[in-house]
Amino acid sequence: MPRWVLLLALLSLSSSCSHCSPSPSEASRTQRSSDAIFTNNYRKLLRQLSARQLLLDIMSQKQRNENREQAEKAQLGHKGDNVCTDQKLTTPNNRLLTLLQKHRNSQG
Repeated sequence: MPRWVLLLALLSLSSSCSHCSPSPSEASRTQRSSDAIFTNNYRKLLRQLSARQLLLDIMSQKQRNENREQAEKAQLGHKGDNVCTDQKLTTPNNRLLTLLQKHRNSQG
């Protein structure tokens, strides 16, 4: 449980005490003190949340970049394979061999 909640609970219990009623200046000082504690803790929480969000954004961007690089490498690898096979098929010797095999198959 946050400290400021406990402090506020204690302050509310102590202020309801009939035999120990604080003076008006003490009450306002206590109120300002509890407000300051709440504000400080709230700001600290907001800083932590924004730092966490920034860290998550950086990590997700890094992951997206890594995924994109892997996809590009995979695409380049497949394109490279196709280029090699296309080059093998388009050489004159390979064309002649392919035609000879077709001719033999059609005769036999």
